[in-house]
Amino acid sequence: MNTPNSTPISHPALRQLLLYENIHHKDFPDKSVKTQIIENLEKEIKDELLDKIKRITGRLVLLVGDNIDLLEALGSYYYCIRGETSLPYYSLYGEDVTELNNIFSRVESFYDGNDKITEGKLLDRLFRGSSVFLNGLKCRESDFLEKLTARIRDFKSSENNKGVLIVSTLTPPADIPKVFMNVFESNVISLESAQKMQGKANGLGVPHTVNTFPMPPGANINDIKMCLLDDENIRIDVKEESKTFHYAQM
Repeated sequence: MNTPNSTPISHPALRQLLLYENIHHKDFPDKSVKTQIIENLEKEIKDELLDKIKRITGRLVLLVGDNIDLLEALGSYYYCIRGETSLPYYSLYGEDVTELNNIFSRVESFYDGNDKITEGKLLDRLFRGSSVFLNGLKCRESDFLEKLTARIRDFKSSENNKGVLIVSTLTPPADIPKVFMNVFESNVISLESAQKMQGKANGLGVPHTVNTFPMPPGANINDIKMCLLDDENIRIDVKEESKTFHYAQM
């Protein structure tokens, strides 16, 4: 599992899932844990986004948006309702192409779809029945993304019926190469599109984003922490509150 210290997991449900390792295992001691996690996530996600994620029945999903907490919540929910194995999690915020190649070529031990320990590279997990969550992948034109697209296409056509791929990105939809977007077909969820549809449903038209960060009670300047996620996005943490901004929004 790759979770760099500079980009900690921010959503409590995702932290809980990784702590339990495999809530889908037939011998998992407390079946109510999975139910409780799903119920809590449904209360948080709600409305249009919840309907969209439930309608996806395939083995892969692409989540696009600028809200890290919500992306992690959606990824966690999809794993809960579609996954069958443990959840290898990779936080890829700020990783350049060289680092990504190293992560994807590293050989590691893992449980396959039959709960047997085996070895392989990151994407080998998919072909052997495991779930994989690639969080914060930078989806811009590159040789790396082209090779990843080809591997995902191979995974889609494989006979394995247990592997699940979850990819989240902060890259704006307009900047994601169409060939990469198309490999996910209709299994793409854009937070921006869902928010616009929800705004129209509420009679508000397209909502205007006001980039404010209200200070929690009792917070002071020493409580503010800023984390550079990549060359386009920054996360601001104040005590337990966290929000992500594109640099152009600052």
